Amino acid sequence: MAEVVSTMVQVHIARTQDSTTWEHLVLRRAPLEPVFPLLWQVVTGRIEIGETAVQAAVRELMEETGLQHNHLWVLPFVSSLYSPRRDSIVHVPVFGATVEHSLPVQLSDEHNEFQWIQSHQATELLTIPAQQQAMKLFNEILLHKWDDTRFNDVYKL
Repeated sequence: MAEVVSTMVQVHIARTQDSTTWEHLVLRRAPLEPVFPLLWQVVTGRIEIGETAVQAAVRELMEETGLQHNHLWVLPFVSSLYSPRRDSIVHVPVFGATVEHSLPVQLSDEHNEFQWIQSHQATELLTIPAQQQAMKLFNEILLHKWDDTRFNDVYKL
């Protein structure tokens, strides 16, 4: 029987200059990566032993992009997938992070290209449906709930 686990995180990153138009960061996996080479994605990564999902999200954000967040939310969305290799159902907590517009992206060896683009363009580049859905949700949150204390009291970290 397949085991249910939560061993990964997904982090969506956005920046703005005026709080009305948001750019989202997408990363292209390097051509020699053994899993999904050349796939456009958001930050993803494993939760290490002894680490919480929140800690993993912050660490993966820094490791894969060199960026530090100024705001972080746990999004009301959990990505799920089946891993035939491990015969497990993986639930992936999803986070949204905002960063300062002027910060430079410093890619890890895992990725070879990045783009800051509008959410509708990002969802066209992203291949994984759960990342597309979470991207749309995060953009809606940024556009409509950025300063809603009722939302932020529950989801902002």
